[in-house]
Amino acid sequence: MDILRSLSQARRLGPWPGSRSSESRDRHQLARLPTNGGLASEWKGLTFSLPSHVTFKPNSRTRHYENSIQIDASATIVEQCFTELDLMHRWLNPALRCRPIGDWSTDIGARSRFTITVPLLQPSLYSTVVERSPGMIVWEFQGFFSGRDRWECRPTAIGTQLINRFSFEIPNPLVRFGFDTFAARFTQADMQQQLRRLKAVAEREYLITR
Repeated sequence: MDILRSLSQARRLGPWPGSRSSESRDRHQLARLPTNGGLASEWKGLTFSLPSHVTFKPNSRTRHYENSIQIDASATIVEQCFTELDLMHRWLNPALRCRPIGDWSTDIGARSRFTITVPLLQPSLYSTVVERSPGMIVWEFQGFFSGRDRWECRPTAIGTQLINRFSFEIPNPLVRFGFDTFAARFTQADMQQQLRRLKAVAEREYLITR
C-alpha cells in the first residue's frame, strides 16, 4: 500500500543521506532516533537505529519492512480495522483508495485494486487475499512491483499488538533504483504513520462499543 504513495513524492524530496547539504541534518536526525529495541541498519555509509525491522540489500530485488504497535482495544476491533473497507479508508492515506473487484471480501481469493490519486497519474496495484485466519490476513500484490502485505493482531494483557510485515520485489532495475534513492525512507515513515492512524481508529471504535 505504502510504496505507491512513496514513489509519488520523489519530485518533492530534498537532499538525501550522503550529500554534503544533508550531513548536518542527518546527524541531527540520527541523534533523535530511538535506540531501544531498534535494528541497526546501514545505508550509504550511515549507521542508525530504527524502531522496527528493515531488511535492505542494494543488490537484491527484495525489500522487507516490519512494524508493530500496541493498541488499547480488543483484537476483534483491531481486526475489523484492517478487514472492513469503511474502517480501512479511515486510516489509509487519503490519496490511496482500495476498490474491490466484485463484492468486498477478505476470503482467500478475493481481489481488489489499490490506486493512488495524484495529478495526471493513477498508478494501481491489484491485490489478492492469499492467507486468512482469525486475526490475520495476507494480501499479495501484482503490478509494477510484486509483494505481500501481512497484517496480524495478537491479544495481550493490556490490549492488542498489531504487526505489519511488508515484503516486495521490484524487477525493473530503473524503478528499483528510483525507489531506493527517493522513496525507501518515506515508505518506512508512512508505514509507521499508518499504524498510528489505525491505532487511533481502533481505540475510538473500542470506546464506542464498550
